[in-house]
Amino acid sequence: MHFNINWKLKIKSLKIMKTKIILISLCLLFASSGFAQNRLFERFAEKDDVTSVFISHAMFRMMGGAASFNQMGTVNISSLTNKIESLQILTTESRTRAAQMHREFSQLVSAAHYEELMRITDGGTRVGFYAHMQGERIRELLLLVGEETDFTVIRIAGNFSLQDIQQLMYQ
Repeated sequence: MHFNINWKLKIKSLKIMKTKIILISLCLLFASSGFAQNRLFERFAEKDDVTSVFISHAMFRMMGGAASFNQMGTVNISSLTNKIESLQILTTESRTRAAQMHREFSQLVSAAHYEELMRITDGGTRVGFYAHMQGERIRELLLLVGEETDFTVIRIAGNFSLQDIQQLMYQ
């Protein structure tokens, strides 16, 4: 009898330990997904056939008062400039690099659990608009635009509400 109880306790403690390991692994996976996308951007930004643009939060604050910056066409973005942490753009006109970027960023979108907001296919052009949510807040917007010979990625990191995005869309 004592032998059975001892084994049951060991099995129960192993199940608890297994659960803890799984939870810790999931936490590390979600925490590292942000690092993975940064590494992906950095890796492609250093390629000769890729044009890269990075605008920091500090630059957005400095440009926030400029009327020409706040008014982009018919859209006024002044309410968002303080909420944007960074803007990154990668673009290439190399057919092989475009195919590689499309493949790797598509994998990132599915692996990091982005929510698809919109998809457009027009002839040879494919556009995907994705959001990475944290609760009810949008932490990142990702736009992927691909054609056969070129590919562009636009990443806007920040802390937006759904209302912020709706205000932009209805202007």
